[in-house]
Amino acid sequence: MGVALGWHTFRVMRQIDDYSLNFLITLGLAFVGYKIAVALQILASIMAVCADFLIGDIGSKYGMSEKTRKYVQAFWVLIDEILNAVLFMMTEFEVFAITFETDYLIAGCMAIQLALIAHLICVATPVLLQKPF
Repeated sequence: MGVALGWHTFRVMRQIDDYSLNFLITLGLAFVGYKIAVALQILASIMAVCADFLIGDIGSKYGMSEKTRKYVQAFWVLIDEILNAVLFMMTEFEVFAITFETDYLIAGCMAIQLALIAHLICVATPVLLQKPF
């Protein structure tokens, strides 16, 4: 679905050379694509990544002028920075809301160990299954 929406968006953007309108089209793709994905009960994040591969790579090379590409990319970099800042602020607020009890600390340490073991298994399995040359 993301590739299909990205392709149609690319075709529309290719015929328009107005950076403000192209910016609004990419913003609309993000919002409308997300709402459609949620309505169809598919992963909206995967849809967004697929659409971004098409718009961010092919669309920026062949569908936008240099000025438009600069403005659209600057906007999405700004959005990325703002959302990262909000994410870290929310994480810090959550730290203040947690009460530190022994049970929570033990559970946290066990969760970290479990995650490390799972990571080791995921990385070691393909390495061990490789045939030597």
